[in-house]
Amino acid sequence: DLADLARLEAGQLTLNLRALDLQQYVDDLLVRAATILDVSRVQIEMPEEVPPVRADFFRLDRILMNLLSNALKYSDPGTPVHIIVEPLETTLRISVSDQGRGIAAEDIPHLFGRFYRAPGAQREEGIGLGLYITRRLVEAHGGRISVESELDVGSRFAFTLPVAE
Repeated sequence: DLADLARLEAGQLTLNLRALDLQQYVDDLLVRAATILDVSRVQIEMPEEVPPVRADFFRLDRILMNLLSNALKYSDPGTPVHIIVEPLETTLRISVSDQGRGIAAEDIPHLFGRFYRAPGAQREEGIGLGLYITRRLVEAHGGRISVESELDVGSRFAFTLPVAE
């Protein structure tokens, strides 16, 4: 995390951008993630025809793995986690949503900040770099990331990626 953070902040992170078929990519990601995450809870909602995105394969892995692992970690076992893909005009919006305990409104503006950990987080692992690095990687792709959350209802983290030309 610290090495990636240093590269991101120094503007020295090189992306290997290429056209990725998102359906195939997400299916493959879930197979690879099955050894470390409970992917049986993950449900994919994606139209049949989705244009390819312009992304770095390994950096997109980092983005989605962080969002998926957080959603699975901070929601009750057995509840679904959704990956939702929505085509927009020149981008695709990819969301990861859960039915977890949600995030307090006062914490939301700080979630993507460096070293930020929400007070009262159930688990103490991590140093608060995951969402910060995720935001920086999304921005390096030319996208934006956001979060919507409601206490005791769940959270939805969404980011955009450009469509491949």
